[in-house]
Amino acid sequence: NPNVKIYPNPAINIATISSDAEIKSVTVFNTLGNTVDAIRAQGNNSISWNVAEYASGLYVVVIEHNDGTVEHKHLVVANK
Repeated sequence: NPNVKIYPNPAINIATISSDAEIKSVTVFNTLGNTVDAIRAQGNNSISWNVAEYASGLYVVVIEHNDGTVEHKHLVVANK
C-alpha cells in the first residue's frame, strides 16, 4: 500500500494529504458515516483542502489512489 500522510492532525483551517502514489479522490466522513466532503485529486500526489467549516471532531478520510488501492485515515478537526 502507498505511504499516506495526513497533516496537520489536528487540523484547524487546512488539511493536507500526501502520498507516494497518485491520489484519485478523497472522501471525508463524520462519525455517523455521513459524507462531509468529496474531493477529486486528479492524479496529484498531494492535496490540500479547507476544513474551516467542519465542526470540531473526528473524521474518517478515505483516500482512493489511481491504482485502485484505498486508505482510511483519521483526521481530528479542532475549529473554534
